[in-house]
Amino acid sequence: MFFYTRLALTNLKNNAKFYLPYLLSTIFTTALYYIISSLRFSESLQDHSSLIAFLDVGANVIVVFAVVFLLYANSFVAKNRKKQLSLYNILGMEKRHLIVMMMVETLITAILAIGLGLLAGIVLSQLMYLIIVNLTQASLEFIITVPLVSMYRSALLILAILGLSLLANLVRVIRSNPIDLLAQQSQGEKEPKTKIFLTLVGLVSLGAGYYLAISITDPMAAITMFFVAVLLVMLGTYCLFTAGSIALLKGLKANKNYYYLTRHFTAISGLIYRMKQNAVGLANICILCTCVLVTLSSTICLYSGIEDSVQLQCPVTQMITTYYAEDQELLENIVKKNIESISYDDYFSIRAYQTIGLVQGTSITFDPDQFDNFDNYATINILSQSDYNRGFNQDLDLHGNEIYLYSNYGYKENRITFANETYQIAGTITQKAIMADNSYSPKQLAIVVNDETIANIAFLKNSSPKFTIGFNSEADLEPVIEQVEADYTSSKEKVLYSLTNIDQQRAYGYELYGSMLFIGIFLSLMFMMAAVLIIYNKQLSQGYEDQNKFEILQNVGMSQQEVKQAIQSQILIFFFLPLVVSVIHLGFAYKLILNVLDLFLIGNTNNYFKATLICIGALVVIYCLVYRYTAKTYYQIVKK
Repeated sequence: MFFYTRLALTNLKNNAKFYLPYLLSTIFTTALYYIISSLRFSESLQDHSSLIAFLDVGANVIVVFAVVFLLYANSFVAKNRKKQLSLYNILGMEKRHLIVMMMVETLITAILAIGLGLLAGIVLSQLMYLIIVNLTQASLEFIITVPLVSMYRSALLILAILGLSLLANLVRVIRSNPIDLLAQQSQGEKEPKTKIFLTLVGLVSLGAGYYLAISITDPMAAITMFFVAVLLVMLGTYCLFTAGSIALLKGLKANKNYYYLTRHFTAISGLIYRMKQNAVGLANICILCTCVLVTLSSTICLYSGIEDSVQLQCPVTQMITTYYAEDQELLENIVKKNIESISYDDYFSIRAYQTIGLVQGTSITFDPDQFDNFDNYATINILSQSDYNRGFNQDLDLHGNEIYLYSNYGYKENRITFANETYQIAGTITQKAIMADNSYSPKQLAIVVNDETIANIAFLKNSSPKFTIGFNSEADLEPVIEQVEADYTSSKEKVLYSLTNIDQQRAYGYELYGSMLFIGIFLSLMFMMAAVLIIYNKQLSQGYEDQNKFEILQNVGMSQQEVKQAIQSQILIFFFLPLVVSVIHLGFAYKLILNVLDLFLIGNTNNYFKATLICIGALVVIYCLVYRYTAKTYYQIVKK
């Protein structure tokens, strides 16, 4: 066993360029999963249901992604060891010896990955705890914990993945013979043919995905069709990278003025024979970069829009809403009596009928069958002149079909039609509180009509008004609400109460969207790690495949400067293509993502535009750094 252990350690050392990225990826995955799991089982976070739910989602995504990603990384390592294993076999090692050696290598990898991964996870989990507490603005005590269940789950996950990788490697060895293993290492790709059908499938799929993304306006439909659009775009991306890239290379080859230059000739001639392999890798990089951009930009936008959402929902710090109250005057008197002992200001009360309508020009439609454009959805409060005057201490005097109107988007017309009547707008209302406790819709309207008119609006006759009392106060209103309910129900029927506190709404927003941002950052790190490793592996593999070719070219007179130019040309041809395509994908998905975000009451959609620009800029910087390193590594391999 000592012999196999020493041989395994030697193999790992001699193949460090292949093994080290794989080992680092496994360590990184172990640490990520442990961090998510340790936060999930942290006792101090158990009362935060939204956070726990997102941590569960994040952990499940990491498990699925880790299996796929690490199996891919293992296949790359295994492919580049074919020559070494074939030589061992030819020199006298039987397959059973190779199996034992590979099992020892896997055991060493498991020990290093689990040990270092858990160590990094335990250290970083404390920092992540502080970050998530800061993002969610939760009032929690800092407690250092190391959940054993998280260590167990992390170790089990990595052992299962490494076990699957070992099984795949053993199958390759058992089913191959030394001659095949040796020959496969030196086999080149045949020149691929231009696949017209696959190109058409890619164009149709990509076009259909883009069309869905830009044509859907209803957020509920956007959520459903978002995944359909994603699948179509992914299919189109793989088809076009596989078929379209070959067509592009052949087009460049046909351009004699471009092709017959030293820096272009070697690059294109090398890429065109390996494009089938390169295309899939490039498509993977493109999809991963798109995932990073969509995930990060969306979660950053949601987080940055918290204050806008809170202010839109809560014009004052405290709101008491009741439904189906028989005697609202009595209820208001009881509320006023119970808040006499606390300090408050900006008091108002609203008795209004709240409904959802579709604003089209100067008309409001209340028929749900005609609701087909979410951008025109409006939450509408309809209240009488007397209720408005009493609630806001005003003295409006409306006659006939005169109304007063509030709109959050600047309604410019002097008339509006609803319920088969056209009303003249006598003036506008500026109090945002008139839309207190509103629902999630892009437009908001409040309509004040005279008392006779509201009694004649047919669709309101079978509806019950909502009664909202609001004011600014820093006091704890829970005891007040309990006393109000006790006083009111002693003489009237029990009613449904809800207390909206701006601090509670803000806390809920930070817990929900802070959790989303935290998980978004984690998943983006996972996607970015995968993209970087694929880029590195692709360049490393190409470097060793091109080593002999560049050695021959240098022997016949190619200078070191020309080698560098050829390498730069080869890398630049397709290195930045995935990044460009991922930005194009995001551009077409921009409207669809905004429609989905509308459901979360984003007060300022410019937040998403800013977040998108920040994410693209950060990704470009990271991409350029990876490009510089991989180009340098590639050159070190192929130079004479």
